[in-house]
Amino acid sequence: MTSCLFFTRTKRTSHQKSQLSHLSLRVKRVTWVRKITTVSATITFLMTLAFLLLSVDGRIINLVILVFKSLTFFTEIDNEGVIEPDSEEPQEMGDENVEVTEEMMDQANEKKMEAINALGEGELQQAIDLFTAAIKLNPRLAILYAKRASVFVKLQKPNAAIRDCDRAITINPDSAQTYKWRGKAHRLLGHWEEAAHDLALACKLDYDEEASAMLKEVQPRAQKIAEHRRKYERKREEKEIKERMERVKKAREEHERAQREEEARRQAGGAQFGGFPGGFPGGMPGGMPGMAGMPGLNEILSDPEVLAAMQDPEVMVAFQDVAQNPANMSKYQNNPKVMNLIGKLSAKFGSKP
Repeated sequence: MTSCLFFTRTKRTSHQKSQLSHLSLRVKRVTWVRKITTVSATITFLMTLAFLLLSVDGRIINLVILVFKSLTFFTEIDNEGVIEPDSEEPQEMGDENVEVTEEMMDQANEKKMEAINALGEGELQQAIDLFTAAIKLNPRLAILYAKRASVFVKLQKPNAAIRDCDRAITINPDSAQTYKWRGKAHRLLGHWEEAAHDLALACKLDYDEEASAMLKEVQPRAQKIAEHRRKYERKREEKEIKERMERVKKAREEHERAQREEEARRQAGGAQFGGFPGGFPGGMPGGMPGMAGMPGLNEILSDPEVLAAMQDPEVMVAFQDVAQNPANMSKYQNNPKVMNLIGKLSAKFGSKP
């Protein structure tokens, strides 16, 4: 009997060592794959960058430089311990609409205890199978998903763990253990911000030294990424403001140029009529005050609402469009800014828009 127990324990210990060896090899293999992939991707990127610098305009070059800076930043993040994501088929979740009887609850508890015992002995896959059996018997018990997620984390299957935690949170959103294991799973995937969020919430709901220690590890990386994002958001906002100001400036310059051309045409027309005997001496100075119902240019531009509307790039584009082709007026019938200005000008000239 004693020798049988010794043989069983030895067999289990060997199996545990085999599992740990397999996981260690997987991490090493992933590390080398990451190194090779990073070098290959960097070479490809630099070749593409060189080609673009020789063949495209400045806007695309700026975009490529921005991407290169982002790539450089993310290579500075310490990704030690990050593994390749697991891509297996989603695990069984049970039928959440099933009617759970007291007998099924009791059976689920028995399976849960068996799974915990298997986990204590290092039989990780057996623990997964037993937790799955318990979940199928009682699919609305959040702790079962959280427990199975903890085993998936130990098996280096973070995506499976996240799926279990997501289901557990829909059942019970106040479980600290669920957020702890989901935070650990995100940490394995290098999802630093998500990991920091979940681990902080786990400690807030129920302080845990292990979760707190991991939070201290991931939080600096999460903060660095958040600062990087805020930096480029500020740059993007500043760029948008600058472009908007440039558009307004350009529209104002176009408006002033059009005013100068109109004034030059008006003065040229007045000079032509000034040479006729008895005809329009002085060339209608002051904005054509002699023509009944026709306001002067100064009177129009002294109206602050008209002046403000003419400084609006959208309005100026519309007026230039109509000036080139009056039939295009129909395009702006539903534009209140354009129609309000036309109505105001029409009122000044004594006509209907």
